[in-house]
Amino acid sequence: MNISDFHIIITTKVMNFLSWKRIFIFLLAVMAGCATILGFEFDNFSFHKRIPTAGDKVKLLVVGPNVKARIHSIIIKSDLVIGVRVLTLNFQRNIRIATFSEVEDKNLRDIYQKHLTSRVYDVPIFSDNKVDNNRVLHIVNGEFICIPFKESLSYQIAPEASQYIQSMCTIGIPPYNNDVSGMMSIYFTREPTPEEKDEIFQFMRDLSISIYNESQK
Repeated sequence: MNISDFHIIITTKVMNFLSWKRIFIFLLAVMAGCATILGFEFDNFSFHKRIPTAGDKVKLLVVGPNVKARIHSIIIKSDLVIGVRVLTLNFQRNIRIATFSEVEDKNLRDIYQKHLTSRVYDVPIFSDNKVDNNRVLHIVNGEFICIPFKESLSYQIAPEASQYIQSMCTIGIPPYNNDVSGMMSIYFTREPTPEEKDEIFQFMRDLSISIYNESQK
């Protein structure tokens, strides 16, 4: 084997290991770090005018009947959980795609539906909001993030929902740093206690794994 052949084999193996999604996330992580240090803005990741394209046909995550039943059960039985939302992340187009949601409160459901049907912009995964960009990077790298609702991107999109939602937690799908293709958020009527957060984390982790596994079939 000559040197040229050896280089070709090594290059092929490296490219097979690296998916475009991992490369994209890595580059965005580097950009986020540079922006934090140097104070740059993510001007290239602004909201995109919503024009249907072939990218809208991206394969959405699958939220199966068992997962839906578990989500419905916790919302019905809990005085803490008011809603659950699952997003598919299209890194190629830098957009979040609403995939599944359940909200028991009719007023909150109406607010969500109004913004879903009337918006003219795709919501980006990464935008010019450095705080949210860093939060997303933590999530796609396997972290479980809980924040006050008013600090979230959801609040920026639908601020009137703060009448019903006090805080929220988000986890990646899958819940570890490996081919993340979505996010799941749970919305709370109040700030959960540390014990409740532990229970919510396990609940969301189990659902995230189920959604990921179902979506691979």
